[in-house]
Amino acid sequence: MKSVFLNNKIDCVCVFAHKGDTIEKALRDDGRFSDDFFDKVTVELVDDENVIHAIHLPVDQCDGKKFNVNAEYKKARAPDKNDGESVKHSQQSKHTKQKTLQEEKTNATDPSTEGNATQSTSGNSSGDSGNSFFTDIKKQQENPQVQELLQKEYDKGVVDSFTEVNKVRQVMDLSDSVCVIVVDDSRRGTGFLLFDRFILTNAHVVKDFIYSPPNNPDTLKLSRTLKAVFNYEFLGSKTINLQAKSELIAYRYEKDAALMFHDYALLELETAPDKCTELLTCYKHDSFPNSGGIYIVGHPDCDVKKMDPCFIIGEENQLRSINQHISENVSCPYVSWGCWPNLYKNQITYNSCFFHGSSGSPVFDAHCNLIGMHSGGFDYKQDERTRSVIEFSYSMQSIMESIIAQVRSRSDIMKLLQNEKFYSIKEHFDLGKIEDACEANIPIKEERQNEEENMEEN
Repeated sequence: MKSVFLNNKIDCVCVFAHKGDTIEKALRDDGRFSDDFFDKVTVELVDDENVIHAIHLPVDQCDGKKFNVNAEYKKARAPDKNDGESVKHSQQSKHTKQKTLQEEKTNATDPSTEGNATQSTSGNSSGDSGNSFFTDIKKQQENPQVQELLQKEYDKGVVDSFTEVNKVRQVMDLSDSVCVIVVDDSRRGTGFLLFDRFILTNAHVVKDFIYSPPNNPDTLKLSRTLKAVFNYEFLGSKTINLQAKSELIAYRYEKDAALMFHDYALLELETAPDKCTELLTCYKHDSFPNSGGIYIVGHPDCDVKKMDPCFIIGEENQLRSINQHISENVSCPYVSWGCWPNLYKNQITYNSCFFHGSSGSPVFDAHCNLIGMHSGGFDYKQDERTRSVIEFSYSMQSIMESIIAQVRSRSDIMKLLQNEKFYSIKEHFDLGKIEDACEANIPIKEERQNEEENMEEN
C-alpha cells in the first residue's frame, strides 16, 4: 500500500468499482495501492472458498466478497541495448497513466458528471438519457476486454462508425418512435412505430391476451385493452398514450422448417403518433451483419427508455462466448447445450444489459439501419440480480418477409408499403405481384421458392 499506516495497521480494505470494470482497473483506480504492485508483481485474488480470481476479469462476481492477495514478483529479464529507450517509454507511460487517473478523479467530482460517480459493484452506473449513454460507450471502450475484442474482431472503420457522435445523435432521434406496451394499465414490454399507425412488438408480449372469434377463426383479436405509451423517458415525463385496435394485423409465434423462429405481432393504433419516425424508413432488406456495433433502444424492466450499445457475437463465436460466460460464472445453471440448440438462423446474438420488459426493442447497426427486434436471452438469477448467458434479436429481414406474406390481402396496407420512402420494401418485394397473387390465391412464399429453384436449374 502507498500508506505506511495502512501497511502496518490495516488488514482489510473495501474497494468500490463500476460494474463491468476489471479487478485490476478497480485496484488501480482505488489509489491506495502502490504502482509497483502492478508493474513488478503478478497478482491474483483468492476468496474464502479458495477460488482464484485473475485480475483481468470483471468485478461483477466480486461484490461483497473478501479476498486474500497472492502476489509474486515478475521474473526480471536480462538488460539489452534498448533498455534506455524502454525506461524512457515507461516513464512517459507512467506520466500518461497518472494524468489519466487525475482526469478521472477530476471528472468524478465535476458537477457535470454527477450521477456517474463510482458505485459499489452491486449496482449499475446509470444517469440521464444522453449523458448516461455517452458514458456507457466510454466505459465500454476503456474495458480491456472490449479493447481486445475491437482489435481482434473489427477493423478501425467499423469501430469509428459505431462511436461517431453523429450516429449516436441519429439513434437518439429515432428513439422517439419507441414505446412501452401497456395492457390494462400493466406495462408488458416494448414496441416501436414501424410505419404509418402500425407498431411492432414481440408476439410473446401479447400472446396471453389474444383469441380467435368463433365466427372468424382466421382472425386474432386482443381480449384486453392495449396502449402504446410514447415519450416515457423519465419519471413525470409527459407521455403520449395511444390505444391499439383489437384486431391483430400480423402475428406469428412458431418455428418454421427453415430453422427460423418467428416471434412478432403487428398492431394497429387508432391514430398515428405525431413527430415520430417510421422506422421502416431505416430498414434495408439485406442479411444482418455478423459483426460490428449495434444500438438497442427500449424499456428494460418496462421502466424509462434507455439505450445499450453493444457488439454482435458472430455465429462462429457464439459457442465460445457461451462457454466463456459459463466458465467464469460458477452459479450459472446453463451448460452449453442448453443455449446452443435454441439459437436460430434468423437471430442476431450479443451481450446486452437489456432483460425483461425490453422485448420488442428496435436494434440498429452502426449506420443506424434497423436490423432486428430485441427479443430475449438465456437468463438466470444470481443472488438478487438477473444475469444472462447470451441475448438475441430476430432479424428484420425474416420479420418483414413473414409480415408481407400475411398482409397481402390488405389493400390499404399494401398501398402504404408502396410509398417511395420504404424504398427497400419496394426494391425487394414486387408488391404488384403480391396483389395479383392474392387475387389468384397463390401463396407468395411457394411462388418465390419456385422462382429460386428455376434460377438454380438454369
